[in-house]
Amino acid sequence: MQQTTTDEGRALSLGSALGAVAVSVPLLAPAPLSGDGLEIAGNVVRGGVLHPPGFVLQGWLHALLGLIPGGDGTRHVEALGLLGLGLAAFFLGEALRLAQVAALPRVAAVTTFAFFPTVWPLSLTPEVFSLAHACIAANLWLCVRLWQPARRATTGDAALLGLVVGLSATQHPITVVAAPAFLGALAALLREPAGRAARFVTAATTFFALTTALFVSLPWLSRDAVWPDWSLSDARDVVRHVLRADYGTFRLGDTAATATLRTSLLVLVDRLATLPVHGLLALVGVVAAARAGRGAPFVAATAATAVVFLQVAGLPPPADPYLERFHGVLVLPAAFLVGLALQALLPTTARGAAPAAACAALAVWTFVVGVVRCDLSDRREQDVYRRALGASLPPDAVWIAGNDREVLGGAALPTPTPLPTSTPTMRYPVNAATRLARYWRDVAPLLEPRLVGLGPIAGIEALRERALAHGLTLVSTDRRLIDPQSERARLRGLLWVVDGSDGDEIDAETVRAALALCPFVAELSLLPPDAPGFGILSLRAFARAFDAAAVVANHAGDARAPTLRDVAGALHRGDAEDVWRAGCRALRPEAPQAATDQNAQNVVAPRTR
Repeated sequence: MQQTTTDEGRALSLGSALGAVAVSVPLLAPAPLSGDGLEIAGNVVRGGVLHPPGFVLQGWLHALLGLIPGGDGTRHVEALGLLGLGLAAFFLGEALRLAQVAALPRVAAVTTFAFFPTVWPLSLTPEVFSLAHACIAANLWLCVRLWQPARRATTGDAALLGLVVGLSATQHPITVVAAPAFLGALAALLREPAGRAARFVTAATTFFALTTALFVSLPWLSRDAVWPDWSLSDARDVVRHVLRADYGTFRLGDTAATATLRTSLLVLVDRLATLPVHGLLALVGVVAAARAGRGAPFVAATAATAVVFLQVAGLPPPADPYLERFHGVLVLPAAFLVGLALQALLPTTARGAAPAAACAALAVWTFVVGVVRCDLSDRREQDVYRRALGASLPPDAVWIAGNDREVLGGAALPTPTPLPTSTPTMRYPVNAATRLARYWRDVAPLLEPRLVGLGPIAGIEALRERALAHGLTLVSTDRRLIDPQSERARLRGLLWVVDGSDGDEIDAETVRAALALCPFVAELSLLPPDAPGFGILSLRAFARAFDAAAVVANHAGDARAPTLRDVAGALHRGDAEDVWRAGCRALRPEAPQAATDQNAQNVVAPRTR
C-alpha cells in the first residue's frame, strides 16, 4: 500500500470525519433516550448547572446554543455530538497519518471507532461523551505529532498542549484515560534542553489558567429556578460538585459495587462475538505500536489505561447499558491500534487489490453492524413515557418521581404550574434528591409551599406524612416511595396513588387508566435486541399497567383480558411492536365496556407487586 502525501492525507482525514457525520444525520434520535439525556437537552433551553461533575465546557456551549431559538434542546445537543464525532474521527485519522499509516488502513481504523455499535449512539442523542472522545483523540494526535522525528517543540506547541488538556479536564472525568498520551506529549515537549523551562511554564500556565477560569465560572451558569439546576454559589459548592461529593463517591457509577472483568475488556469480551477481528487486530496493534515509535507506544498505553480505568471505576456489574456509555475510552485508542495492525499485516499477507479489499471489508462490516443497532431515528420511548406520565398526574397531587428519568427530565405537563401555586396540582420531583440536604433547604420550599410553609421538612418520610395529613394525594411510579408498607397504594396506569382512603390496589379504575395509555403506546417503536436498557424500562412501565388491567379484566369475565395480556407481554419483552399497536387499536379506549367495568368493581383482585 502506498503512502499519500501530507496534503492528501490531511484531506483524507477531513473527508473521513465529514463522511462519518454525514451518514449519522439520518440516524439522529428525535428525543432524548435517557434521564441524563432529558436533563442535558433541557439544560440548553432552561440553563443551569448540569449534574456532577458539572461538565463545565459543555455547559458553556449549551449556554451559547441556548441563544438559538426553537426546539427542546435535543437537536442543539445532537449538533454538539456530531461535532464531537467529527473532531474525534479527524484527530484519529491525523494521528494515524503521522504514524505513517497508509490511507486504506486509516479509513478502516476511523470506521472502527466512529461506527462502533456502542460508541456511535453517543453522538446521535443528547449526551456528554462525544466531546470527551474528541478531547481524548486530540490528546492522542498531539502526542504523536510532538514525537515526529526531527521535530523541534515550540512554545506554541506548549500552549496547545495546555489548551487540549485543559479542555479535556473540564469536559468529562473519563478523559483521564488520556494521561499516558498527555505525559508522552509532555516528555516530547521537554526533550530539547533549549527553551525547556519556557515551554513547561507556557503549558502549565495555559492549563491552569483555562481550567481555573472554567471551573470558577461554573456558578455563573446557575439560574434562579427550582429543578433540575444544581445551583452553586461559592467555591465550596464548586469543589463538592466537581468531586461528586453529593454522591458520596467519585466512582463513575452511583454504587460501591466492584466491576467485573467482563465490564472492562470490551473489545476482547463484550464485543468479541460480534466484532472479533477488531479485538484481534488491536492486540496485534500493540506489538506494531512498540515497533512504530512516533508516540504510538503512548497510545497503546492509553488503551491499557482504559482497561484499568473501567476495571476499577466502580461500575455496577449487571448494568451493561450504563457501562456502554464508557466504551469509547477503550475503543478510541484501540481503533488506532487497529490501523497500525492493518498497516503491519497487509503488505506481508496480500498483494495487489487484496489489501484494499480487506480494509474495505472491515470498514463495511463495522458500519453494517453499527447501523443496525444505531439507527435511533424511530426511538422516542422516553418522550412518550414522560408525556404519558404528565397526562396521568391527577390534580391536587404531590408527585414523587420514581427514577432519574423523571427527576432530571420531568414530566411533560399539560400546562405550566406557577410558583407559588395558584392551581391545585403540584409536581414534586424529589427521589434523586432525598439524600441531598441542599435540596430540602433551597428547592423544596419553592416546590411545595403548602407543606413547607408550615414548617421544615427533613426528608421524604416527613413529606409523606404531612401531605396525607393535609388531605393531599401522593403519586409515584415507585410504590415504595409513597407506600413503604405496601398497604394503601392503588395502581392507576403508570402511577401508584395514595390518598388516605382504603381500597384494592387494582380495580376497575386500573383498567380505565391502562386503556387511557393506548394512544401513547401506539407511538412506541420496536427496540433493537441489544438496545441499552433505558428504553426497555419505559416499555415495562407501560407493561405493568396493562398486566394489572388484564388481571382485573380476567376476574371480571371481561373479553378484553386476552388482548390486555398480549399487549402487556409484548411491551415487557419490547420485541413485538405490531402486537401492542394492534392490541391498543382493538381495545378502543374511547368506548369502555360499562357493564364489565361495573362487574370489576365487585371483584377483589389479587394484589400485585
